[in-house]
Amino acid sequence: MGIYIQCFADIPSNVSRDGLPARLAESARAWTRSRGIEGLFFSGEPSAHGVWITFYPPNGGIAFKLTGERIQFDVKTSISGPGFHAAVIDLCDALGRDLSLQWRWDAGGDETGYALTRDLAALNTAFADQFLAHCRFIHADPDGAHAVNLAFGLAMDREDGVSTPLGPLPAKFFIDAIDDAETLNTNAERFYPWWDSACYAAFWRKTSRALLWTEVEWRVPRTDYERFLLQAANGAAGHVNLDSDGELSAALRELNDLAAHEDAFEPPRKNGIGYGKRRRAFILPGRWRINLPGYYIEQIEQNGETTCLWFGTEEIRGSSLTFNEARSDFPWSTRFRDSQDNQSGTCTFRLSPTARPTSDDPNFHIVSAEFFTKHPDGKFENLLISLCDARADLLRRLEEIAREVWYEAPRELPSGSYDA
Repeated sequence: MGIYIQCFADIPSNVSRDGLPARLAESARAWTRSRGIEGLFFSGEPSAHGVWITFYPPNGGIAFKLTGERIQFDVKTSISGPGFHAAVIDLCDALGRDLSLQWRWDAGGDETGYALTRDLAALNTAFADQFLAHCRFIHADPDGAHAVNLAFGLAMDREDGVSTPLGPLPAKFFIDAIDDAETLNTNAERFYPWWDSACYAAFWRKTSRALLWTEVEWRVPRTDYERFLLQAANGAAGHVNLDSDGELSAALRELNDLAAHEDAFEPPRKNGIGYGKRRRAFILPGRWRINLPGYYIEQIEQNGETTCLWFGTEEIRGSSLTFNEARSDFPWSTRFRDSQDNQSGTCTFRLSPTARPTSDDPNFHIVSAEFFTKHPDGKFENLLISLCDARADLLRRLEEIAREVWYEAPRELPSGSYDA
């Protein structure tokens, strides 16, 4: 599903592997400087195994990996459009010149053929065809809750229309493009955040919106990457006439106001630009998921065995267990055996009957819930979550949270062709 670039290059014998990831990152930064998009560039810490970079955060990043005597990467480009696709190829050209790398495009690493032909018209057609596939998919269920080209977990609250990286678009926007070539091309250009190769005003406006809708944290940034995203959003907006875009201007004011109050945990407004203001799905251990406001902070604890999600004084922790032998009934933990069953989707859960004070602060209490779901083979998946806070209605809040938990069952890969 989608359009990808996957390629490798052999590392020449006269090129040292030592420091190659760092040199690659510096070459990529110099390339963004030459393209006028250095404010969108971020590099992870280079290691002996490679380096992760991004030069367009709405499309995620690109991991360049050293394997044996090769360097390789892959990236899905149909999230952002033909302009991004062409930019990746241009970046590879620059890396090839700077690092003496010969990318093996002859091995079929660019399914659009652009890396070999440099035919921009054909590239645009390939992305319009991909957009058409989305249109047909939406036409088959125009009233469905659709999210296109978004990362897992975003847009869990149904928007008024189809959720996209540039915000919701009406289903009619897609359906009208199916049988009209001119509308198809026009709407495809509007749909993708980065259509043209050059970075014109439309590029910066759409980049600003994509960053605000899908990437920034609507709270005080806590990591270098979160701070970079805040700077990138403001930098991109610096190329835009905000007087002509009240929605974008209001979103930036709110974002910067939230980011400036380091000692406050003030939730953002739920309306306006930003999927991160609404509910999103967070990944818990196992295949368990939970829908919470997108501005909650995620921390992985105990070597990945526990996920902590928190905002302000509220802390939620989850850990899971798989019972590898079939059972007829679920073996509830002792403190839940006398509690009543509750049903939420495919999950059954029970709540602890009382709250217990924490050991380090008697004003804070802990309540917990236990969940299970049963596979057709009789095996159980188990989840334990705890909620800690100083609020008086802790048990009521626990039930609210419990009803946002769900289990994502493994799915078989499709055996037939599909294009949406």
